[in-house]
Amino acid sequence: MQMSLFAVPNSNANSDRLIKLRDVERSLADCFHRDSRPSRNTIIGWLEEGILLGKQLGSGHNYYVWESSLNRFKAQLTSETMQMAA
Repeated sequence: MQMSLFAVPNSNANSDRLIKLRDVERSLADCFHRDSRPSRNTIIGWLEEGILLGKQLGSGHNYYVWESSLNRFKAQLTSETMQMAA
C-alpha cells in the first residue's frame, strides 16, 4: 500500500478545507516576530516534511494547507510560547 505524502488529516474531512499558501503566510505572520516570519519556501518545506499537512493542486501545482493542520500548528506554537514565558 502506497502512502500519500500529503495525507488527509484525521479530522472530519468533509468539514476541513484547504487554504491557499498566501493565506497561510498571513495567518502565521501573527505567530512570529516580524524578522522571523517563515518564508513561502519554509512553509513548503514544512509541508514536504509533514509538519503541516496539505497538497498541491491544479496545473500550476499550487500548494494548499488543510485548515485543521494549520490550526494545530498555530496552537502548538502558542503553547510553546506560553511555556517559554512561564
